[in-house]
Amino acid sequence: MTEYQQDFLGDENTALYEEYVKKFQELAVTPVSNFITEVGKLPAAEEINSEHIGAIHALIKTYEGLNSYQKSLIHPDSVDTYNKLVAKYDELMAEVKEEEKVEEIPEESVEEEENLESNIDALFEDTEQ
Repeated sequence: MTEYQQDFLGDENTALYEEYVKKFQELAVTPVSNFITEVGKLPAAEEINSEHIGAIHALIKTYEGLNSYQKSLIHPDSVDTYNKLVAKYDELMAEVKEEEKVEEIPEESVEEEENLESNIDALFEDTEQ
């Protein structure tokens, strides 16, 4: 704040203004700055792999925690990068879910095969008696 502005506002109002600026920084700018920093720490969406799922999940939670005003402070390039990361995250999560389904199938198949073998054994036992 310039000396003229301080004189114009007076000491009491200058202190209030400085407190307002401090709170604005704390409540609006810092969360946005932290979000942008976290986006910048991640590699490009094309290079994202399963090792980054946790970091992207945390980033999504951070973004969802921002209010509309805070989101409006984020540069469109950062929003675009974030959206690409989220799309890659969704793609990876779909792959993980698909892998879980594939892993479940053999277990069910093994149980069915064991039941089938038991039934066949039981049939042969019945015929032997």
